[in-house]
Amino acid sequence: MRAAIYLRVSTDDRQHPENQRRQLLDLIATTGHTFTREFCDQLSGAKSNRPQLKSLLEAARSKEFDILYFWSLDRLSREGIQATLGYLDQLTKCGVAFKSLSEPHIDTSSPTGEMLIAIMATMAKLERVRISDRVKAGLARVKASGVRLGQVPANIDRQQVRALRAQGVAVSEIARKFSVSRTTVQRELKKVA
Repeated sequence: MRAAIYLRVSTDDRQHPENQRRQLLDLIATTGHTFTREFCDQLSGAKSNRPQLKSLLEAARSKEFDILYFWSLDRLSREGIQATLGYLDQLTKCGVAFKSLSEPHIDTSSPTGEMLIAIMATMAKLERVRISDRVKAGLARVKASGVRLGQVPANIDRQQVRALRAQGVAVSEIARKFSVSRTTVQRELKKVA
């Protein structure tokens, strides 16, 4: 199998990527895989806009390697479980296995590893549902207290909007006259048409 490695250190880390590189290459040597590619970002893992991570995903789509090794899951991403699982899912869909040096259970080259990843993905989905439920409960509480949710309806004279538009006045000018957005004017025009 062709192996790639992903290294990441934050700009404020006192680590050097060489610390990760050496151990990952040693691990690859024990597997008999062929080392083919290295990706290394020196940026925060909380950001998705990492050039080498993007290159890694593009290389995975191009089938340039078969398995990705990384030091630990937090080296791959610190964006949260959903984003992290999203990266792992992209790799899986490209036919790329992955293995974490410090977390041996994160290893799709084994059936046990695949099962644990599936459990992690299920837990992430459940958390997304719980967050949605909490947001809905909060909105219901606010609405029950009498607070109106959503946009405040525009208070404009529809007849005057139609008359101005019929005179050839631009939608943007009508919007300025009533202190509303162009979209609001266009919506009102559709209602009266």
